[in-house]
Amino acid sequence: MSIKVTLPSDTEVRISRWFDAPRHLVYRALTDDTVIKRWLSPHGFSMSECSSDLRIGGIIRFAWKGDAGRSMAVTIVLQEVVPDRRIVGRE
Repeated sequence: MSIKVTLPSDTEVRISRWFDAPRHLVYRALTDDTVIKRWLSPHGFSMSECSSDLRIGGIIRFAWKGDAGRSMAVTIVLQEVVPDRRIVGRE
């Protein structure tokens, strides 16, 4: 995997990643809630919410609960969805 992080403006962070894997598997790893729950949890946290509405205007929401009552969440509004190619969203 390689990653490129750029700052297109004062309010944007663009993260591009390249994986040495078939596109359909990478797309599934990023869009299938069952698969996401298996890999997307920082150390010391467990995923308490995982939902993906994969359409323009749809919402992706992840939430985690951690040790000592800590919690965090991210909500992304999808702007572009091209199956097996591209997902663009904004927090």
